[in-house]
Amino acid sequence: MSAVANTQAAHSGQHHADLHHHKESFISKYIFSHDHKMISKQFLITAIVMAWVAMIMSVIFRLQIAWPGESFAFTHFFLGEKWAPGGVLSSSMYLALVTIHGTIMVFFVLTGGLSGTFSNLLIPYQVGARDMASGFINMLSFWFFLAASIIMLSSLFVESGPASGGWTVYPPLSALPQAIPGSGTGMTLWLFSMVLFVAGSLMGSLNYIVTIMNLRTKGMKMTRLPLTIWAFLLTAILGVLAFPVLVSAVALLIMDRMMGTSFYLSEIHIAGEALDHMGGSPILYQHLFWFLGHPEVYIVILPAFGISSEVISTMSRKPIFGYRAMIGSLMAISFLSFIVWAHHMFISGMNPFLGSVFVFTTVLIAIPSAVKVFNYITTLWRGNIIFSPAMLFSIGMVSTFIAGGLTGIILANSALDIQVHDTYFVIAHFHMVMGVSAIFAMFAGIYHWFPKMYGRMMSTKLGYLHFWVTFICAYGVFIPMHYVGLAGGPRRYYNYTEFPMFNGGVADLNVIISIFAIIGATAQILFTYNFFRSIFSGQKAVQNPWHANTLEWTTPWSISMATGLVRSLPFTVGLTITASPVSWKTTCPRTCPWKTAKRSIKQRRNLMGMSALLCGHFRLYPPMRPALIVFMLCWLPAKAQLLDSLALFAEQTPRFVLKLDSRGSFISNSNVSIMGVKAGLEYAGRFQYGLGYSFLWSPVEKPRTVDGVAAVSTTLRLGYFTPYVEYAFYQRGPWEARIPVQFGIGSGSLVYRDAKDRKQRTARSFLLLYEPSMTIQYRFLKYFGANAGWGYRLLLVRTGLDERLSAPTYVLGLKVFFGDLWKDLNK
Repeated sequence: MSAVANTQAAHSGQHHADLHHHKESFISKYIFSHDHKMISKQFLITAIVMAWVAMIMSVIFRLQIAWPGESFAFTHFFLGEKWAPGGVLSSSMYLALVTIHGTIMVFFVLTGGLSGTFSNLLIPYQVGARDMASGFINMLSFWFFLAASIIMLSSLFVESGPASGGWTVYPPLSALPQAIPGSGTGMTLWLFSMVLFVAGSLMGSLNYIVTIMNLRTKGMKMTRLPLTIWAFLLTAILGVLAFPVLVSAVALLIMDRMMGTSFYLSEIHIAGEALDHMGGSPILYQHLFWFLGHPEVYIVILPAFGISSEVISTMSRKPIFGYRAMIGSLMAISFLSFIVWAHHMFISGMNPFLGSVFVFTTVLIAIPSAVKVFNYITTLWRGNIIFSPAMLFSIGMVSTFIAGGLTGIILANSALDIQVHDTYFVIAHFHMVMGVSAIFAMFAGIYHWFPKMYGRMMSTKLGYLHFWVTFICAYGVFIPMHYVGLAGGPRRYYNYTEFPMFNGGVADLNVIISIFAIIGATAQILFTYNFFRSIFSGQKAVQNPWHANTLEWTTPWSISMATGLVRSLPFTVGLTITASPVSWKTTCPRTCPWKTAKRSIKQRRNLMGMSALLCGHFRLYPPMRPALIVFMLCWLPAKAQLLDSLALFAEQTPRFVLKLDSRGSFISNSNVSIMGVKAGLEYAGRFQYGLGYSFLWSPVEKPRTVDGVAAVSTTLRLGYFTPYVEYAFYQRGPWEARIPVQFGIGSGSLVYRDAKDRKQRTARSFLLLYEPSMTIQYRFLKYFGANAGWGYRLLLVRTGLDERLSAPTYVLGLKVFFGDLWKDLNK
């Protein structure tokens, strides 16, 4: 009995420790996270950003293809005068956009985004593991991916332009820096970016394999794994075997570029000058690249198969038809993908017999692909189908894979492939069978597992609209593209008007293709809006919204905005009435608003007193009274903290605070308005620090004398940066006392007129601001997620712009606030 009690106590203590683990800092939780859920979100957000970059590029060069030589403000906005003079895309940038578009979509969206997101999210969940085998290596895989993405995007800003050799970067354009403008620094950045990308992919793949093989929960045999896990496992194995070949190819290419070697170069002439490269062969690079390139196609499509299998099975309310056959087809596809690479090289001069071998293996790989398609259709047959957005995209994935696969049989035959090689027929096939199919599966996965990632549901109506527009535009783009290819339209041509044979129907088809491409790209705004809006304000998700039977829906449900971004979104609207009686004693006339306000307050007419404070001052300026009343009511007497604490992070972490400030006061009979934006971090509601930018406007409407010179309409306008620190030294119950201190530095101008010669003069100088203050406030009326309060504020303002116009000023203020209008999002 004692041993049992001790065991129970130990388990209880362990459980207590698990529930009360130490709080992570912001950096460890959101930046250098080891958590597989957070890393999956990092991959997904990065992939969405990269997809938008690639999609904008495609719209730009589709405009050039459809309407060659025409000026577009859209093109000029993104590329500027250098690469789009007069809004017309330059020929060198056209090839660069095609290159970077293909690279980003193949590697950074369809490979890193798809596998990185869903492998990280689902593998630990669905195999019953606590996390990945190595959280640290998992974190490194994302940071290598992010570094590769940044380097790839940075190549867009180098002077010679980004890489321009096509997404396959064949030598000699990629091996000789002087070949074309896009062969210089941009190509070097492309190569180093790919090395980092492969390094990150290898770390991730090894982690996925070890987690699946070694960390499965008790009873989770290999034949019980969901098809998603089988797909991710085989994808990781393909990556480990194929990606190192690309690194070796890139390493040899870098040596040809920088060390004078000749792995891929031989008998090269540039501008009539023979180079010293001898003995190399660009065909070697093609063999190395496509040994990765065709497994890469299945590195992209296998996770799409796995995601679609899970979604179709769940939404059909049936087990997937032929589970073991599906596993066998995945394995067969993975094996055959390594022995079909040379079908990309039928026109490279290879031996016809060798070509026939690759024709056979390429046609053979259609068999396991067909098995998967037939099993999908059989699973759908007579199923109790729920047409959610995820289900629609999964069915769309099967549709586009069939359409693209049929044209793949044509390209598998060397006799037919030679006729359409390097035409738009290949582009259409490639995009349908790999690009659109994988993107549809990615959308299906996002819609399906979004509740697990963020604890909320995406809008179904927007999801339906997003699917149908995207589906129609996908076929509207790539079906006509097949006919352009059959007509002989070559790919990567900047302008077809120079070729009379392409000026007829091909030109019209290119216009249709571009129109559908633009509409399809615009439709992705719906998805982006739906995605990010649903993170913050989507409908709360229940434990298992799809009634699925995989393990991820049985894990403990914790909704604190799983991004960790928000637990609540409070803001405070504040009003601070400030005054400087020290300065007013010498300048206040009989109609001084301070005296009027004081009399009104004594008579307990507080509202009248405030009105007197606002309106009594205008007796000094009768002609300007109506306009000044409006202006004073809006800015001068008030400090409106419209977004005093927009907290974007959970309470246990530093919260991001955004403040929009406006303060007005009366200093030496001058109206001073300070407007600014401050952003910083708040720790446990007690300590804040940050940086702001303020704009100060000090109009002096009354004529005055400065050092004996009559100055009229003296105006001061300036902007300055203000680091600030704020500490709450007293917090008990509703009472709170804070000490905010801010410093500012900036520059401004002083405009005045000499009364004698009526000349306007301007003097410029710097502003030095030192503003310590103390605020004591009391909060009340706290119910239904709202609170209100009031407090006192004392400021010491010292500005050093011009000692003749500024002096140390003590300001007393009354602060009234009402805020926290939004209820806690977890309720």
